[in-house]
Formats: sequence, structure tokens, C-alpha cells
Amino acid sequence: MDSDLFGRLRLGAEARGADGIADLAMALSLVGGPSFDQLRKRWLRVGDRRRAHIDHHLVCAIADVAHVVTTHDLAAGNLKGARAAAEIAQLAPSEEIPRLHLVAVRAAEGHREEAEDYRVSSL
Repeated sequence: MDSDLFGRLRLGAEARGADGIADLAMALSLVGGPSFDQLRKRWLRVGDRRRAHIDHHLVCAIADVAHVVTTHDLAAGNLKGARAAAEIAQLAPSEEIPRLHLVAVRAAEGHREEAEDYRVSSL
């Protein structure tokens, strides 16, 4: 499963410290939509997923990895990478930090008024 590879890339990146940022970006590239949105019922029933809390942990992991990548890329001036990570993190429902990251990216791109409007509308 992509979630397994995501987890392995994340753990490897964290072990490598600052040199692992490319692995974190690679992990984010595996995210193609909300967690388990294309699930086949025969593989994992909704009830099983809720009991195991797998989807909740994956949403948090995606948001955490995106936070690190967005923060790193903003500091490095890689606005394209920061935007991509922040947009991927938006797939994690009920997470506020990805919305704030998009505000920071928009401000860094020079769209301060748009960033402020977005920040206020997301409150």
C-alpha cells in the first residue's frame, strides 16, 4: 500500500535529519486524495478502519510531513515546493495548519492581500 511506503519514507527521512527532506517530499508525492477514499470494501471495511484508527493516523502523518516540507521550502525560497506540500496537506480534513501554510505561501509569493483574505475566510 502507498500508506506503508509513505510511512517507510517518513521514518527514513526522520532518521537522516536535514538530509531526509527529499524523502519527505517523495512521501507527499504518494498522496493522491483523502486517505482511503478509493478503498475496496473487500480489502478493508469501514468499520475495521474506524476501529484501527488507521485513517486518522495517516491524516495526521500527511499533515506532519507536509508541515516539515512546507516550512523547509519556504525558508529555502522554494515557493513551488512549499505550495505543493501545503496543497497536499489540504487533503487532510480538519487540519488547520495546512490552511495557514497556504497563507504563508501566498504571502511569500507577494500576494499579501489575497493571503490575508484567505486567512480571514478560513476562520
